[in-house]
Amino acid sequence: MNTGVIRALPEDLTDYPRLNEVLNSGRTEMEIKVIKKILYSPRIKQKELAEDVGASVSTVQRIIKKLVKEEKIVRMNGKRNGYWKVF
Repeated sequence: MNTGVIRALPEDLTDYPRLNEVLNSGRTEMEIKVIKKILYSPRIKQKELAEDVGASVSTVQRIIKKLVKEEKIVRMNGKRNGYWKVF
């Protein structure tokens, strides 16, 4: 069950100037789903994210680890009360 707030992507994506680069730089379908879901709900938990994109928690963790290493996403304000930011 997803308890995070789901919102539509903003019409004006100027907050995400590198969004196309992030989404189109050889990403797998699952990576794109994860990135989009994080954009919709930045405070989403990994378990909810896994359920929403149809993957295991370990798969989501692996994707997030890869995106963090590539500096495409970052966790802001810590684990418990934080949120994801896409660069």
